[in-house]
Amino acid sequence: MRLFQLIITIILFTTHPASATPPQVVKVSETLLGVNDTHVFALRRLDDNLGFHQPTQTDVVLIARNRDTNADDQIWPVMRMIDHGVSFADDGFETRVDPLPLNNRINPFDILLWHKARPLLAQRPANPEERDMVVTREHSALTIISDDAMFQLQDAAVAELFTTSLNTTRATLPAYFIEGGDRGFDSLRDVEFDPKQDCFYHDFTTLYDYNSGDYREFWIASVTCENEETLSPISIILMIPQVK
Repeated sequence: MRLFQLIITIILFTTHPASATPPQVVKVSETLLGVNDTHVFALRRLDDNLGFHQPTQTDVVLIARNRDTNADDQIWPVMRMIDHGVSFADDGFETRVDPLPLNNRINPFDILLWHKARPLLAQRPANPEERDMVVTREHSALTIISDDAMFQLQDAAVAELFTTSLNTTRATLPAYFIEGGDRGFDSLRDVEFDPKQDCFYHDFTTLYDYNSGDYREFWIASVTCENEETLSPISIILMIPQVK
């Protein structure tokens, strides 16, 4: 009987991952905020579990992403805070949410005004079934055919853009250090994935320019990839360039 109880105890202990300390995971998502003739402006949210079950550190930055190159030409810090979780009082905190120090924070809507960008909050994604467009994922590239125009983004470009963009964010907002953690590893900076296997496109958005009577269509899509190291989703809004 004692042997049976010991076996049950071992099984319960080894199959109960909730009691173990989870790995530090950073999730990334973006919201399309505005657009002007040269850039789209996206709010990037980073949720870091800090290597614990309940606390979550949330950082928000505003990014000016170049419409021609998809490069993050400028980045501004907006907010940095920590949510201690539902057991904040038991853990010795007076409030559940506390701000964290952040220099040079900005109001993102001021940036839109200064850059003469029109707001795009609640922009409705395009539905391929409702319009004359074809979306394919072949030959290591995403291709959109719309009104006899072709738009395409290569997988290799996606991998480079993700790496560069995440490193730019880390340079602006360094990783929050957890005592006992590995300073040499950053689940955001050290992201690795295979765009062909680990990424998918969604929330396609078409925008139009009317400059001096000229009409120009361009496409935006959210690209979500899973970090192979931590399986955390990382989503970035990218332009799908038109093939000339």
